[in-house]
Amino acid sequence: MPKHSSMATADAAESFRVIKKMYLQRERELVAVRRISEALSQRMKLQDLIEHVLRTTLDVLNAENGSLLLSDPDRERLVFCHSIGNRPVPLGTVIPWTRGIAGAVFQSRKAEIVRDAQKDPRHHAEIDLMCGSVTRDMITMPLKKWEGDPIGVVQVMNKRDGQLDEQDVRILTIICALSA
Repeated sequence: MPKHSSMATADAAESFRVIKKMYLQRERELVAVRRISEALSQRMKLQDLIEHVLRTTLDVLNAENGSLLLSDPDRERLVFCHSIGNRPVPLGTVIPWTRGIAGAVFQSRKAEIVRDAQKDPRHHAEIDLMCGSVTRDMITMPLKKWEGDPIGVVQVMNKRDGQLDEQDVRILTIICALSA
């Protein structure tokens, strides 16, 4: 086979791989939007809606656990309102909104990917101990009101196949924008 023909075949295979990856990403985004839209139209109780959004997020991102923390502006803290995992963070657990990765994201209003939480000095290892888990990778995403003011954060941890990445951030951005 001529050399240029094998290069063309390799280029075509790579192009196909990229297009397939983009297609699968769009499919994941559409699944997330559909599931969240359906939940919002069902007029669920707030706690049920929070659980549905968090479960949908974990399913779509293929992550092991996650939490939703809402701000308590009077006491300048973030409160765990819902948590999913083998041993979830107890509801009502609080952290100051000036501490930790969650606090940093809440203050900055910008999503953050942490590829190795155990090496990040902001990581709350005591939460891992409380839940009997080890946080490997995580995305922390601000929850914002329509006007952009933060009301809390969503944290997704421990992707089952690989590491959480920018594609996961894009999906989580959509979910949080629809849900907040």
